[in-house]
Amino acid sequence: MKYFLNKQNEDGTISQVEAKPERWAWKVDYKDGTELRQFGEDGVFHQLKDIDQDNIELAVLYKMDDPNQVVLIPWKPGMKLIHKYINVHADYFEKLNDTVRVYAFGYKLGGQNHYTYILPNDRQILSPADDINLTLFKL
Repeated sequence: MKYFLNKQNEDGTISQVEAKPERWAWKVDYKDGTELRQFGEDGVFHQLKDIDQDNIELAVLYKMDDPNQVVLIPWKPGMKLIHKYINVHADYFEKLNDTVRVYAFGYKLGGQNHYTYILPNDRQILSPADDINLTLFKL
């Protein structure tokens, strides 16, 4: 399936930009029983700004080709969702320009943060910090 980001242009018109599916994607379940998926079943690619964070019941990061592999975050008032891609290059990679994508998923609540990093082999690292050296883990 193809996915598109609806982008508003300066003149107010909407253009569509193709978004390639990721290995891992987020979804949120809302308190009213509805859900929003990063890669929607209608072909729309959603960004974090599209999420109504005040009405989340559960935040989920799932593997696109195996939805049984998940990271679940039960939601509490005041939480802010974190989702980002980190492209990592390690000195031990054979080619100078090679990188791997690591998925970071978590939340901020008060003065605390929680990050789950998903490595290319699907191993997970849990951390309260966003500045860990990912090259220390076999990528």
